[in-house]
Amino acid sequence: MPSRAARYQRKYAYQEVSRTLCQPQTKAEVETQHFFVDVSTLSLNTSYQLRVTRVENFVLRTNERFSFNATASQPQYFKYEFPEGVDSVIVKVTSAMAFPCSVISIQDILCPVYDLDNNVAFIGMYQTMTKKAAITVQKKDFPSNSFYVVVVVKTEDEACGGALPYYPLSRDASPGTPGG
Repeated sequence: MPSRAARYQRKYAYQEVSRTLCQPQTKAEVETQHFFVDVSTLSLNTSYQLRVTRVENFVLRTNERFSFNATASQPQYFKYEFPEGVDSVIVKVTSAMAFPCSVISIQDILCPVYDLDNNVAFIGMYQTMTKKAAITVQKKDFPSNSFYVVVVVKTEDEACGGALPYYPLSRDASPGTPGG
């Protein structure tokens, strides 16, 4: 589904987007849940395909590596449950690439999950990441003895010290435009 995101006066076109739906605490995993998806556009004759799939391996396990993919248009989050007798854990996330910049967030088990570039820092603890990130999490900070690990790939690398846009000065530039 084509999607556009605007940030810093730039637009990004995505051919595929995905989001993980937040499961209300009152619902059992086996219970049937109904939801609605509203799609709107200003474009004429736009086709969409919607696919709903169950997230496999949604619950992370202590000392077990887990691989996944996230993109700027496909944030990911997973649940971690503290085992009996464990009071704190270190959540470590690694990436083969330094850029694009990502944000790792630890959030309580609440809906909505803040899993977008423009809201991931609103709640919980977070850290920007290039190749590695680690966050210590204490059980006492989470009444449900569990939390979400949220991974958001940023559309711009400045938050991680990446290159800032370069606008050369131009004799012909007018005020309010790059270089002017």
